[in-house]
Amino acid sequence: MTTLHLNPPYMPDFIPNVSTNMKSSSTARVLRITHSQSRPNPPRTPPKPPVTSTPIPLEVVELLEAILLRLPLQVLLTTAQRVCKRWHAVICSSRRIQRALYLLPNENQDVPGTRRAYIPNPLIARAFFAYLRFDVWTEHTRAGTEDHVDVALKMTSLEYPASIRYGAASWRKMLVTQPLIKEVVVTDTRVAPYYDDFFVDEAHNTAGVKMGDLLVLDDK
Repeated sequence: MTTLHLNPPYMPDFIPNVSTNMKSSSTARVLRITHSQSRPNPPRTPPKPPVTSTPIPLEVVELLEAILLRLPLQVLLTTAQRVCKRWHAVICSSRRIQRALYLLPNENQDVPGTRRAYIPNPLIARAFFAYLRFDVWTEHTRAGTEDHVDVALKMTSLEYPASIRYGAASWRKMLVTQPLIKEVVVTDTRVAPYYDDFFVDEAHNTAGVKMGDLLVLDDK
């Protein structure tokens, strides 16, 4: 009986030791790659300037003076001075503003060869409209022409309000005209307005006739 010897089947040199009962401890890792779209950077907002109590132009005295001179005279005389201490100080110390308010005479008062065109104080003319009237007239002589200012006190039943009778009221220190005038003829027609028996007087002031020289009221 012949014995047949069969060669063993081919086996690889390395046989992994795999146990069917062993669970794989390796965990599959998934790499997630997110493709984000590039977004443009938002525009940068410039920093805001610090907030100050007073706008910068008003910090310059010359600019503030120029702005105040554009206000109506009545506002400049009253309301504007109550805005703040700074405004009050600028208005009271500015010669340009004081001249505009008829509290100081204009410059170059006595220029030889020039004619003075007197302009009545508009604040006085408005405030005292019911009580007096300004008359500016021109006298022609051989020596030339000369302007005069007369003031007529009207007859009226109206009483002066407290704001006018106030002893420290600013109207008392105001010049009657610009340029200043040193002599004003005052005609009092309150006694007999339709007849010739009225009183005529003159007010003199070398520094310029002021309203306080023309009208004297009891202080209250």
